[in-house]
Amino acid sequence: MLAFLRKQLQDLLEQRAALKTELDEVLKAPTAEKRNLTEAEDKTFAEKRDAIKAKDGEIDTIEARIAELEEVEERGKKAAELRAQYGQNQPEGGSPSVQVI
Repeated sequence: MLAFLRKQLQDLLEQRAALKTELDEVLKAPTAEKRNLTEAEDKTFAEKRDAIKAKDGEIDTIEARIAELEEVEERGKKAAELRAQYGQNQPEGGSPSVQVI
């Protein structure tokens, strides 16, 4: 699951970079000509800015999920170390073997 989420994060970051490039293109002519944005440029700028903000929200969500899963994995490793240290080699979630005499 972590690999899948990391791939999603990479894809989102690439999409964000593309949106930022598009936003920069909107600003190129007004900057070079030292003028304000036209009405059409202003509308496009707002759309690109809003798309970047939305993408940032998606990125934040995926980052939080990755952090949660990394924490779960780390706790699982710690639990496995403790089981090994105290002689309980049963995997997490497994039922211990019981011998009835």
